[in-house]
Amino acid sequence: IDIEKPVIGLERLATGAGNWLFTPAADIMANKLLSRVSLDRITLSNGTLRFNDRRRGGVIELSAVEASLASPGIAGPWRMRSVSEHGGKAIDISVNTSVWQADEPFRFGIRAAAADGSGLVFNFDGAQQGGISEGELQIEPAAAQVAPALRREAVKPAVVVVLGQVDAARRRIDDCGFVCQPSERRA
Repeated sequence: IDIEKPVIGLERLATGAGNWLFTPAADIMANKLLSRVSLDRITLSNGTLRFNDRRRGGVIELSAVEASLASPGIAGPWRMRSVSEHGGKAIDISVNTSVWQADEPFRFGIRAAAADGSGLVFNFDGAQQGGISEGELQIEPAAAQVAPALRREAVKPAVVVVLGQVDAARRRIDDCGFVCQPSERRA
């Protein structure tokens, strides 16, 4: 499935409720035909994503969205990789989900980083249930920020990581702290 120039609009109301639903409806899940459908390649080309946040008063727009989505079935797990532009800078964004199961938290992870390897890398690992998203946010320097001397030695540098428990419904980050730990990647 190839989709060209899609425009996707997400909106969070002042109440905190969103205009999106990322879990399948019960009647879709009950359809046995869909259990045999594999969604192994969905591509979006030259798309636009607008997020209008009426609760905080702002709009974020990603343009030139190039994305690839795949799942073995409608319930997941879903994998999405994309490159888009925001403020004239290319951004890599990836999303991974668990398999959706009724009455279970829907687990997901999001990673966002500058496509050129500069700046910070944002990783969110969490779950959504009952319209509430909670999880852990990790922020660390990108690999390009590591000192050249460390890259020559091929050592794992230590990084300071910001960790916190995110409660999206209440717009809070609790238990925020800093941890000095070895990076997961080689310099």
